[in-house]
Amino acid sequence: MHKVTIDMEEIIIIDNALNNIDSIRERALLLNYTKSDNDSGGWKGYRCLEETHLGNEVIYSVLNKLPTFFKDMDYRCYFHYTLEETDSSNKIHKDSNSDYAGVLYMNPSPQPNSGTLLYDDRANVISSLDNIYNRLVIYPAHIWHSLNNSFGNDINDGRLTFTMFYSFKKKNINSII
Repeated sequence: MHKVTIDMEEIIIIDNALNNIDSIRERALLLNYTKSDNDSGGWKGYRCLEETHLGNEVIYSVLNKLPTFFKDMDYRCYFHYTLEETDSSNKIHKDSNSDYAGVLYMNPSPQPNSGTLLYDDRANVISSLDNIYNRLVIYPAHIWHSLNNSFGNDINDGRLTFTMFYSFKKKNINSII
């Protein structure tokens, strides 16, 4: 694991994040994916929306490589793919319902410029995180970001990722009033 500081924010990059990435990828290709509703302005492409044993296997493998405070966070995660034809309008966004976001790149032969772009508040690119097979990148979710470019014709040759959202657990505060 190494950390990169960009605009005073720490970005975590872990190459060779999973020991069994080829097996995980093969199993991820067989999951059920739902096409996004492009009118919603939310995520683009296709996601596996159901919780799976495979997703839990990945998240727990990843947690062992992250700073310890991640172990006390809530998380949501999705296998996700986009294709060359995926609508990329309105793609710059923040993940306001999370504290951290992460992407594990899962295509062994990604196209150039298909990673994740980070932006400043004026939509200027401040960093380009490369799409490298089995690379995990985690960044504060309040940073503006987007996927750089999609590629491929189907799930087998498209931009396949495992997308993670981490949130600090909210404490229950009981009022005496």
